[in-house]
Amino acid sequence: MTTENAELAALAESVFADARAEGTGFDAGLWSTLEETGLARLTLPSDAGGSEGTLADAAVVLAAAGAHAARVPLVETDLLAGWLLHTSGIELPAGPLTAVRGELDVDGDRVRGRLARVPWARAAASVAVLTPARVVLLGPDALTVTDGTNVAEEPRDLVQVAGPALAVAPAPGEVAEELRLRAALGRALLLAGAARGALAASVGYAGEREQFGRPIGRFQAVQQQLALAAAEVAAAS
Repeated sequence: MTTENAELAALAESVFADARAEGTGFDAGLWSTLEETGLARLTLPSDAGGSEGTLADAAVVLAAAGAHAARVPLVETDLLAGWLLHTSGIELPAGPLTAVRGELDVDGDRVRGRLARVPWARAAASVAVLTPARVVLLGPDALTVTDGTNVAEEPRDLVQVAGPALAVAPAPGEVAEELRLRAALGRALLLAGAARGALAASVGYAGEREQFGRPIGRFQAVQQQLALAAAEVAAAS
């Protein structure tokens, strides 16, 4: 890890550790801190309100977010919606964003349709939609959101669309494949970070929980399982 990435890692760990809390809803306080520190739109160019970071920088921040179970649409805002809108020549709106692929009926600036399993739609200031031919930016006035979750209790909402679009642009070539790869990268980084966080919690628990008069972390069987878990975490990273 470079000196710059080490400093970024320390900042990310500090931000996410301070904000960690129980719950499943959007952490508005954490999001405000991410925007103040430039981490919310880390990889976007400065003319899009970003910090001009690299994907290696994003890897550091997203792994920390996963380790602390951060309840914010960081992948969606930075790697997905922000990138998609900027690539399409659409000015980025303020606030948290989300992105999804779907089919919409677009007639001028009027849009209708249904979008399933949209990440963080309930918390997003705007939704970027990649249709087969267009990139469509939608604001809250055009959306009716029904809350839903995935098995990790992360927001995956049903969105009914009926109203004007904030912007419509032709979809650039090959954008769908890169959006898919960016989404996969973001999820992989969050999962690798979550594995690291789970291991740290397990090691801490094994050092505190006592059985037969001594911490369970001193038992060979427990040590073996923690060592196996550590190897899996290293492989994921």
